[in-house]
Amino acid sequence: MDGVRCALQMMARKTLKLKPLLSAALLAAIAQAGWASSDPLSPEEANPPADSIAEREFKGTLSISILAGVVASVALPSEVLKTPPDCRWCGGANPNPIDRWAAQAKWDDPCRASRLSYATLGGAVALAIGPLSHESGERKWLENAGAVTDSAGVALIATQIVKYVVRRERPSRDTCHPGRTTEPDRNLSFFSGHTAVAFALVSSARETARLRGRDSNDAWLWAGAGAAALTGYLRVAGTRHHLIDVVAGAFAGYAVGKWIPRHVLQAKRRSSQSAGARLGSPSPIQPPLFAYSRTITSDQKILVQVGKGPGRSLQLGLRF
Repeated sequence: MDGVRCALQMMARKTLKLKPLLSAALLAAIAQAGWASSDPLSPEEANPPADSIAEREFKGTLSISILAGVVASVALPSEVLKTPPDCRWCGGANPNPIDRWAAQAKWDDPCRASRLSYATLGGAVALAIGPLSHESGERKWLENAGAVTDSAGVALIATQIVKYVVRRERPSRDTCHPGRTTEPDRNLSFFSGHTAVAFALVSSARETARLRGRDSNDAWLWAGAGAAALTGYLRVAGTRHHLIDVVAGAFAGYAVGKWIPRHVLQAKRRSSQSAGARLGSPSPIQPPLFAYSRTITSDQKILVQVGKGPGRSLQLGLRF
């Protein structure tokens, strides 16, 4: 309890000192909730006919591919690169003016802020898979949770790819691990994986609700967005990332969370024939292949048109 009390007191002191940075973090949370809610359902999605898109089917084969990609993106680089890769975007201790201003968020004990970021990320996971994905049917709830998990996996894959391409130096060389002299991810600061995954979780949970034709509870949505924004703040306060790394991670996670559920939760559409029968209207009858014929005669020539109609026919000619 003493440790938790000390952490809360330190957070309160930093809150008073760094109102601008916290305002920026809260703006990210507001944008997360606002953008998600500003994407209204189309009339068809808001009131889906009983025979059209009321149900959605979870694509499990895509999940297997994403899981394989997550394992490969996390495990392979550490096996191939036994030592930290050289930085391409160096100068972690002396960054640009924006990141230098945000570095004021550094806590007196940055390692504690870094550790707390794992707790806030865990809170985002619990909110996204729990109340934000909740459905009355257990199967639909599991499908929503699967779409949310897939979104987090894709965000992690994208993060790993960008990290090893950009190779930005972190703000601090402090490992926060006793006994370690250097971190294997020392030059993998851009962009923030914790922030990307947190925002991907919350935005994908909101998107699955939208695809199901329901609204997310505003209180849970705000809580999830707040947990994602707080994760980004703590990554800066723990000197694990620059502000630009966190902002880029938030946008990347949000985009992934909006995109992935649309591909893993696909609408079940019935055939037009069965839909027409259920609605009481006759389904259109397709004409046979040779329903149309016409004979044209002229001097020393006969043309026969056979097919579905004018412009869609085969002409056969005979000259004599």
